[in-house]
Amino acid sequence: MLFFFVLCIFLSSFLQNRHIINPIKKKIDKEKFLVTSNGSTTMSPLLEMLSEEFSKINPSFSYQKSETGSAAAVTSVIQGVSDLGDMSRKLKNEEISENIVQKTLALDGIAIIVNNSNPIINLESKEIKEIFEGKVKNWSEIYPNFNSKISVVGREDASGTREEFENKLNVFDPNYHIILNESGDISAKVSNCESAIGYVSIASVSGNVHKIKVDGIVCSYENIKNGTYPINRPFLQIYKKKLKNEAIEKWFKFLETKNAEKIIDSYFNRNN
Repeated sequence: MLFFFVLCIFLSSFLQNRHIINPIKKKIDKEKFLVTSNGSTTMSPLLEMLSEEFSKINPSFSYQKSETGSAAAVTSVIQGVSDLGDMSRKLKNEEISENIVQKTLALDGIAIIVNNSNPIINLESKEIKEIFEGKVKNWSEIYPNFNSKISVVGREDASGTREEFENKLNVFDPNYHIILNESGDISAKVSNCESAIGYVSIASVSGNVHKIKVDGIVCSYENIKNGTYPINRPFLQIYKKKLKNEAIEKWFKFLETKNAEKIIDSYFNRNN
């Protein structure tokens, strides 16, 4: 009899505690802000830095980023796969819709990089176009003292970086020898190949490479912001016009702050 009495007390206490715990858990879940984004791989490092800082201000904020390329950003937003679409290029005419809102997060420049052993320091836009179309095959055709077959390195089809690069320089029929999925991979490849040429975000320049001038203009963040460097592009985030999400409202308010501006400036200036 005593056993059943004790058991009843235990079960009663357990059930009471169980009902106390569950409401607290629901409250935590309810107060958790979540934003999902999908698209550009190039934008990921910057978004990571910004979201980390934002989470310090809003501890309940959570940001989940997927990387399937800028080409998938619009579809992801329209189909509700993600709240935001990350695009390292401008929207195409057929992608523009009154139901889609676009916000410019930052301005980026696409740097043309070569190996440090390459003596080239400047190329005209026409020369870059001819190299990437395979019309110029050896560096000696541009610089007689550097006799080496050119290795052309570029990004995959879904890349916003590739699309903006080809559009800006009117590269209609590219002839790539090597195609890679991320800017960091291109920097690494050019670092290890004396005759290689590639293109990356200015913030992704790293290793044994140097940026070349384009039409005599240095690829610097200052020249990107003032519009003089010719191969520039926006970093965009897009979302549905009627989307109601408190986390997204907080996110875009944060992006307008001086704190966010400092992070963006620091990010793009780190390799200058």
